Amino acid sequence: SYLGPRSIQAGNRDYSMLVVIPTDKFDNPLSENTSVKINEQFLDNITSTEEKTKNLIAWKNIMAKEKAGSILVSSYSNTTNSNELTTVIYPSNPTNFVISFNRNHDFADGNQITELTTSKLLDEFGNTISDGTIVEFNIVTTENTILKTRATTINGFAKAKILHPDSKDSWNVKGVVNGLAESNTITINYEPITTNFNVSFSENNRKINVGPIESFMNQLIPDGALVKLKIFNNTNLVETKTTTSFKGFVTFEISAEFYTEKSYSFIVEVLGNSKMIETKNYATKAE
Repeated sequence: SYLGPRSIQAGNRDYSMLVVIPTDKFDNPLSENTSVKINEQFLDNITSTEEKTKNLIAWKNIMAKEKAGSILVSSYSNTTNSNELTTVIYPSNPTNFVISFNRNHDFADGNQITELTTSKLLDEFGNTISDGTIVEFNIVTTENTILKTRATTINGFAKAKILHPDSKDSWNVKGVVNGLAESNTITINYEPITTNFNVSFSENNRKINVGPIESFMNQLIPDGALVKLKIFNNTNLVETKTTTSFKGFVTFEISAEFYTEKSYSFIVEVLGNSKMIETKNYATKAE
């Protein structure tokens, strides 16, 4: 007896084929029109059919069902029984689904996590799709930047996580199972944090200290938050320095070797908030 393929897709489109070659004890094929009884078991149903050999074989298509599960197949001819054979019915392709989100707060702090969750993914027959199906979440920001995160399903659900932006933003999020199914589009808004911070100068204005930088509950911003320093000479942007915070503080250095003009002005940006620093004078090497 031969049965294959051993895995098929739910519905009425796929099938396995059972092929039986009855033989005598010397392994000689039996004569034409030998009767072969074929038994199938699926869930609570057991069915039996009879096939006749033709060109030494008997065969039958074992059609898939709408429910996922296993079909057990056996055959019988004369006084000989076959072994039990199995073909597994896997769920069909997923249908469209719904997504939602969960988060601790709506502040754009660049620190907390937003969790994106799908509804239970089902095929057209109501079967829960197979574990490990990849769901990709496509995110379009206010500036039309595209972000992506993905997760695999467990018991039909997929949950992905993504970091909050570090400035005010609005995300349009859609989930897809590539080429097969898609979700609704949801909008997630992130509110700016009113960040308080001090900026001080030392070492002849060559060292710029930013901090302590406080967040929405007057707590220090999380370590690793992005801080930018824009350096201007007159109205021309000379350079943008970027670093990350540690314990609420950041330090920038204005090297005399690279910054040789007599005066500079600055803008400090933290989590979508900015502070303009008036013009500072610098001594040149000649002086």
